Amino acid sequence: RLELLSKAERNEVMINPAVLRAALRVVHKMCQSLDDKYLDAPVSFVEKLVEPNEWGCINPAQSNVFESGEPKELPCPKRKAKKVDPTKNMKPHEKRAYQRKISLRNKRSWKPKEFELRKLTNGELCEIMVALDSLRINPAHQTGLNGNPSKNVWIIKPAGKSRGRGIQVFDSYEAIMDVTDSNGNGQESQWVAQKYIENPLTILRRKFDIRQWVLVTDWNPLTLYFYSDSYLRFCATDYSLDDLSDKYIHLANNSVAKKSKQFKESPIEGNMWHSDQFIKYLGEEHGSEDLWKSKIQRQMKKIVAWSTMSVQDMVQNRNRSCELYGYDFMIDEKLDVWLIEVNSSPAMDYSTPVTERLVKEVLPDTIKVLADYEYTGGKKKPKNVDFGKWELIYRAKKAIEYPRASLLSDLTVEGSAMKVPS
Repeated sequence: RLELLSKAERNEVMINPAVLRAALRVVHKMCQSLDDKYLDAPVSFVEKLVEPNEWGCINPAQSNVFESGEPKELPCPKRKAKKVDPTKNMKPHEKRAYQRKISLRNKRSWKPKEFELRKLTNGELCEIMVALDSLRINPAHQTGLNGNPSKNVWIIKPAGKSRGRGIQVFDSYEAIMDVTDSNGNGQESQWVAQKYIENPLTILRRKFDIRQWVLVTDWNPLTLYFYSDSYLRFCATDYSLDDLSDKYIHLANNSVAKKSKQFKESPIEGNMWHSDQFIKYLGEEHGSEDLWKSKIQRQMKKIVAWSTMSVQDMVQNRNRSCELYGYDFMIDEKLDVWLIEVNSSPAMDYSTPVTERLVKEVLPDTIKVLADYEYTGGKKKPKNVDFGKWELIYRAKKAIEYPRASLLSDLTVEGSAMKVPS
């Protein structure tokens, strides 16, 4: 955040180059550990992210200002550094000459070293931005809303509840812990913490999410259908990060928004849009209606496939059973898609004219998929079946023989027989 400080304030900021070097090494290793080759490697292959000597530099209790302007690596906290005075046995004139030499070397070398550290730091920051996609929803390097820096906001959801009940927004670790730690006072004991999307795409200054229907007709082999139409749910109040306690700013659930005093005065009828309206908006504001299919829907389909694959080993499959899911997505200002949550047994009531139209279409189309195609009597599927607006986006070629662990855990014991000497 140095760029947010004045020049005088920046000059007062003193950073130990040894601490910065250690932090840069840790960050570099962290970005490497996110690579596929590290994820697929055994645990013993992946080196420690923070070595003891690096921890000694980064730990504030062990950090001290570099001596005589020369950056030095700080010692490991478990062993004491021996202070050696190179001028101990020098004569007075030799000592003065040595000190002048060190002073001149520091003056010549400091600026290049400072430039080198700045260059390395900028390089690692760029690497982090590439490696960690989630940083794009918290643009700390930019100025946030209303000229304020972004706040690192988190959204906290109680497990097992629906319709936005109990959801809260915080930018303080202490506040999150106060709410989520029950301490025997009867509060929820299980919570979901998610990074808040601080740079959402807004329409008419309102934040929104997208409810997308997904039909799973078989978990093994995994079979997924994606409904071509969806709907947008808008918040009841203009988006801002100034008030994190106002649920009408941050929650787009219709069951929450309809309780707002501004609900009936909203410029968006019913606080909902059909996806067709959003497609038209993309054409008017972003120059291409094709963005919906070529970018947004394409990302949503990939996320649906990845998310279902990741939990395939946790869902018990039953023959000729299905589940209709309600996926909730958000879009940031760069039109990138983020998964918010997945709802089983999504609401199918006629809450607004938009949902009434869509529900009357999706339910008959679901019967077409199940009765006319997926669960027909013969092994061979009929051809030219009308799926309505459902699209088959994934069908595994064969069933998996054993649960595929989502965390790549392997409990197989391997070895060779021991030769017992005669």
